[in-house]
Amino acid sequence: MTDIQNSPAVTLTNGAKFIGELMIPGVSLWVDGRVGKGALHTALAVGAFALVGPVGALVVAANSFADSTTEHSLWSHVANGFSQSSKSVVAAVTQAPH
Repeated sequence: MTDIQNSPAVTLTNGAKFIGELMIPGVSLWVDGRVGKGALHTALAVGAFALVGPVGALVVAANSFADSTTEHSLWSHVANGFSQSSKSVVAAVTQAPH
């Protein structure tokens, strides 16, 4: 990470985005200027809330926040985490003494 990503201004902006996501899912993408994607997340959150309840809306909000702050979706982070874990397991198994 660069110093810009760790600056107090970025930290405050991300904090404001997080709080905004708790109130209106998709708002962090609006702040970034990605209004269409933000509006889509807001609509998905409303649908998820209707189908699953607050947990569904929170998952959509988490995806929006992840996309806003890292430019990767929540699913991408989860998939990469599993990919890294499986690579570690395979490396450990192949290097284990037989």
